[in-house]
Amino acid sequence: MEAISKQFEELDVCGKMTLKSKFWEIAYSDLNSMCTPPEKVKTKGAQKKHMTKHQRSTKRDPSY
Repeated sequence: MEAISKQFEELDVCGKMTLKSKFWEIAYSDLNSMCTPPEKVKTKGAQKKHMTKHQRSTKRDPSY
């Protein structure tokens, strides 16, 4: 504990926050899940529609 306390005193503010968060993860491991979720989580975006080559073409129709 003395070595950890000494290391904590020597760190800057960012280092102290990182060390605290690591200790929190260890102390409250039941609240912090390190495992991957059981099923894939959809983050954003709608399903894409499949388009044919003709539908996405930007070439001008010469008969028009």
